[in-house]
Amino acid sequence: MEYNEATQAACWVILPNLGGLAGLYIIKTRHDDVIRRCQLVRHFPGSTGQVVLWMAFNSAMGYAAYLVFRSGGGLEGPARPPLAVFAAGLGYNWAWPPFFYAKQKFAMAMVDMNMLCGTVALLAYLYFPINERAAKIMLPCMAWTLAMATFNCRVWRWSRRRPSE
Repeated sequence: MEYNEATQAACWVILPNLGGLAGLYIIKTRHDDVIRRCQLVRHFPGSTGQVVLWMAFNSAMGYAAYLVFRSGGGLEGPARPPLAVFAAGLGYNWAWPPFFYAKQKFAMAMVDMNMLCGTVALLAYLYFPINERAAKIMLPCMAWTLAMATFNCRVWRWSRRRPSE
């Protein structure tokens, strides 16, 4: 079965968001509770803002991967290594909400987010020779993951200082 380019692009954009939607289901109402307890609401977008920003990040990552897939000869061409790194990045991306919100393992979530930051930077580097536009799309993604890593670090530091509950 042949798929047209628009269908392929849509699949690449939707794929990263599937894990995000599963993460929303896993964390359920814990998100707002964690943010409220950390007293960081004024420093970071609320739950709706975070969902929108994560969806934009996931969609941008997926579209950049699609551009590399298309320009780099699919999984058989030079796009194969960057797309493998993209798959690893999806794992880090999808693992973060359960670590942070559901289990409240802030140190583990911080390690995961830092791995995602490194993966996004590596993707920009690997994408550049294959598709310059895809590499440029990763720059706002790098900014978002750095902001999330900073947020995660603040929460982790806060959680180490709070009395045991």
